[in-house]
Amino acid sequence: MTLRKAMNAMFLFMMCGAAAAQPQGRVLGLVTAVSAGGDITVQADAGGTYAAKALEGAKIYRVEPGEKDLSKATKGTLTDIAAGDRILIRGEVNAAEKIVLASSLIVMKKEAITSLQAKEEADWKQHSVAGVIKSVDAEGKQFRMSARSAGVVKEWTVAVTDKTGIKRYADESIRYQDAQPSGLKAMVAGDQVRVMGNRQDAELKVTAEQIVFGSFQTLGGEIVSLKPETGDVVLLDVQTKKKVALKISPEARLRRMPAFGGRPGGMRPGGGPPGGMRPGGGGGFGMRAGGGNGPDFQQMMERLPKATLGDLKAGDAVVTSVARPKDGHPANVISMIAGMDFLLRAPASEVNQVIGNWNMEVGTP
Repeated sequence: MTLRKAMNAMFLFMMCGAAAAQPQGRVLGLVTAVSAGGDITVQADAGGTYAAKALEGAKIYRVEPGEKDLSKATKGTLTDIAAGDRILIRGEVNAAEKIVLASSLIVMKKEAITSLQAKEEADWKQHSVAGVIKSVDAEGKQFRMSARSAGVVKEWTVAVTDKTGIKRYADESIRYQDAQPSGLKAMVAGDQVRVMGNRQDAELKVTAEQIVFGSFQTLGGEIVSLKPETGDVVLLDVQTKKKVALKISPEARLRRMPAFGGRPGGMRPGGGPPGGMRPGGGGGFGMRAGGGNGPDFQQMMERLPKATLGDLKAGDAVVTSVARPKDGHPANVISMIAGMDFLLRAPASEVNQVIGNWNMEVGTP
């Protein structure tokens, strides 16, 4: 369950215990503005923007994320409410004119939500394992996955229980918020996965509490055309020699390989890829010395200069991870490194090495 869904469920649970005898309408959403006179503008989760006005004697409560009732709520005032807060308003709702005359308001402060989100993200990073599914044993309620740590790839055994929450990224979305409930039987070898739970590092085992996974594809090639205003890109796949339609959203991670030796796109004076990009190479931008396992693209993504959609142009050589598209729809870009010019000139074996070692790390919720 996402943080927003958990908070929404908590809000509704609270209101069941705090509901008045007569039926009332309610609006649940995000505060976008508060006027000097106390009028509140709310972007409702169900859609639409509402103007809320607190009636005389309206009850106002402040609650912390995670609380399941109003027993620990503190009484508040209109001055406590600010843009960015989550709010549940009960009262007389005029759905046609998007107006709410509020008899009660329950508020979660933006700062408290941000703090909880940071804690959840830290928990995922500290207690999770991310990598690629190697095999699935649905009957035995477990699967094997490979995960990279400190430059070394290890295989983990993941145990799944009846209490394990499993989600799968939507086919056309890279947002965790759009991930849908799923199950162990839906997982297949090659899927990217992140697991949070009770880790036994010495035994390379983890009992999963939460799992998120998805099917992604790695492509390399040359940008044929792009529309920066819409994020639409056409890529000429260096392996298949076919054109592929891509869509770059604001959530996509974009990086650019800097010039080496005065040449663009990591080209060395001799015309090859920079050291560490060759199979067996080492050094630079998260490349591992010794070369036995190929480049560590996750470290590389973090260390390369950030790029924007406006920085891309036709003729750029890129390596990109994309979400599995639906028929007839462009593939959503998750991450992309531009300036990989050597891909267009390298032997097929080197191209396969680079693309084959790129694994998109499933993000934290």
